[in-house]
Amino acid sequence: MRCIIADDEGGAVEILTRYVERTEGLELAGAFRDSIEALNFLADNDVDLAFLDINMPRLDGMRLAGLIKQTKTQVVFCTAYAEYAVESYVKGATDYLLKPISYERFRAAVDKAKKAATIPPPKDRSLFVKSGPRLHQVNIDDLLFMEKQDHYVVFHTPGVEILSRMTMSELLKTLPAGEFVRIHRSYVVAVGKIDTIETNHVRIGDRKLPIGDSYRDDLLQLIRYSGR
Repeated sequence: MRCIIADDEGGAVEILTRYVERTEGLELAGAFRDSIEALNFLADNDVDLAFLDINMPRLDGMRLAGLIKQTKTQVVFCTAYAEYAVESYVKGATDYLLKPISYERFRAAVDKAKKAATIPPPKDRSLFVKSGPRLHQVNIDDLLFMEKQDHYVVFHTPGVEILSRMTMSELLKTLPAGEFVRIHRSYVVAVGKIDTIETNHVRIGDRKLPIGDSYRDDLLQLIRYSGR
């Protein structure tokens, strides 16, 4: 993991530098006593982990952390002040180290960062649906089915229906492959929300939706079913 240190105290930078050098799997990309210099470095370089002091002139560590893209760079705060702990986790910090920092505590923070780096980020399970002048954020897992009505598509969820001007082709491009299937020229359904499939229709809750002849094979190929 490539890391940086940003602390206006020379002694703290020296200690953390020694800790980094002792730790297998860490590479020190830069050490800074000025937070603005650290920010400028981060703008042009990929870094996995940043050890940040909080009380620094010009730009404090909390504000610096807020400017760092947390999805790319994890932050560990290193400070003498315990009162910032809660705020640090609001900022998305991986850990919070109180000075004086022992090597054992430093290593625990690094191990925590390494573990977090191996966990893939959650998939985005939402989409924005334009309805008139508004954009509605819809959880994909809440979608039951979509219904074509003239030049519009109605998004059906358990709690709300959203009308959006679009074609069925445009709709299908926005939905994750394999989770939705077109069963009729007017209907696209969430496969996981189908309760039963009968000869000419599917049931989703209390709704009975027709299956078009030209779409039946696509439906049957997508689902998993048993029986003779």
